[in-house]
Amino acid sequence: MEQKNIGILNIDNNKKLLDKIKNICNTALSNGIYVKVHNTDYLKKNLLEMFPSLKISAANVAPEFGVCETKNFINILEKHYLFNLENDFLEMAYNSNKWKKWVMLGSQISPRDKAILAGHYVFSDEKFLRIKEKAQINIKYINIDEYLKASVKNCIMNYINCFSVKVNTKDQAIC
Repeated sequence: MEQKNIGILNIDNNKKLLDKIKNICNTALSNGIYVKVHNTDYLKKNLLEMFPSLKISAANVAPEFGVCETKNFINILEKHYLFNLENDFLEMAYNSNKWKKWVMLGSQISPRDKAILAGHYVFSDEKFLRIKEKAQINIKYINIDEYLKASVKNCIMNYINCFSVKVNTKDQAIC
């Protein structure tokens, strides 16, 4: 929720739970089944680094990557003083109401933070594409799509490194 992990995996020193997870994963693997865990966005690095020893095979972290891409889009707009485009994007993302499923009950986060949670949901919208096109016209020396792709790749690499996955020269994960 929001930009933090609120799941039971994030509880410090929960050896009993971790042992249970490892047993479940071992049982699944012995039957040819790989285990994918959900709610792993924003977990601490030390816990993510335990996933290989727990025999966890995959993790769902798409919401974190969407927020990463959204923040980097906002950052590039701010860096180039494109505040009108930033405001248009934030308003559009906020008005999508896609942030509602990511906000905790009783939360007091700002409308801006809510828009950041929802930003990636509007990336395919025509209005967003026009905002990005206007930004690209003003930012001639950076390809915005490549910049955003690289920013998400950096977020992904954090997980690849934690999962002890090797990457070959073609940037393909080798498990």
